[in-house]
Amino acid sequence: MITEGQDINARSSTAGHIMSVDVEDYFMVEAFAGSVPRNSWNAWPSRVVASTKRVLDLFDKYNTKATFFFVGWVAHRHPELVREVAARGHELACHSFWHRTVYSLTPEEFREDTRAAVNAIEDAAGVKVQDDPALVGVVELENGLPFLYIHPFFDG
Repeated sequence: MITEGQDINARSSTAGHIMSVDVEDYFMVEAFAGSVPRNSWNAWPSRVVASTKRVLDLFDKYNTKATFFFVGWVAHRHPELVREVAARGHELACHSFWHRTVYSLTPEEFREDTRAAVNAIEDAAGVKVQDDPALVGVVELENGLPFLYIHPFFDG
């Protein structure tokens, strides 16, 4: 809670990134999956670079850092955007390559998609994506119910 007179821009020395951004384009949303097949993504006008740069400028203005979860396809298509996010001091993270729902993938498809995304982000940025032995998050199941998962995506 912010108290009267407290500097809202002051950062605790122990605070990590508490802001996150999903870096994906408008045509990638699951609701469009039946109308906008992945093999047509190159044909759609992209808005992700301009939108992300506006967010970066806002974060710069308010001295805010975030974790940017890149869809691998975006990182592959716009490597300069990945480099700019890293150059501005933000953390890079993986948000899959093809932006598919986890429940629609086999474990091997999930590992392949994640590896491809991590490789695209690392190739674009020239730095490693934060090493984490497990991918942790909340997944929405096909029935709409969320569950927490911890999934090792690199088997060694």
